[in-house]
Amino acid sequence: MFRLIPPRIMTISVDQIEHFSATLISSFLVPGSLTLFNLAKTLSFLPVTLFGVSLGQASLPALSGYSNSNRLAKFQKSVIDSLLQVAFLVVPISVLFIVLRVQIVRLAFGAPTLPWPATIVTGQVLAILSVSAVFSSGIQLLVRSFYALHDTKIPLYTGIVSAVLNVAISLLFGLYYRLGIVGIALGWSAVAFFECL
Repeated sequence: MFRLIPPRIMTISVDQIEHFSATLISSFLVPGSLTLFNLAKTLSFLPVTLFGVSLGQASLPALSGYSNSNRLAKFQKSVIDSLLQVAFLVVPISVLFIVLRVQIVRLAFGAPTLPWPATIVTGQVLAILSVSAVFSSGIQLLVRSFYALHDTKIPLYTGIVSAVLNVAISLLFGLYYRLGIVGIALGWSAVAFFECL
């Protein structure tokens, strides 16, 4: 247990650095950008939290049992089946979020609260982040699969590389190409795909 804890703590720290970097980059953009990014991120992570995190946590005991009893064929089948279940549940919601992005933003945060231009930008960010929702959900399961194998180092190394890529892509698209929070969302989506892969 003491051997597995330090990499896990460092993985959580890397995740927090990734969130901090998005906050920092957003602070250099138009006022209100951070708020709009956080609103879109909250909506886009709804299917990830409902299905990715839930299925990942629910499958951990079974995966640990297969790993401890050295039934790796069952372990592999369980991971693949769980990934397919996550995709089956998350992909339709992601498509719905992409198609109805503006209506969902209006419904969630209200028309009087959010002016129309802010609604459009939040909808764009929501659509971009929704593209990667299935990958973000898959990450939740795959990370727990490594934990079941008593390996906390691979998720740490992957998290470090992903965080560096996220900051680089967000800086490139958000500040250099002046895409604003849309550029930051592109960074998050690209990194979710890479990290899941």
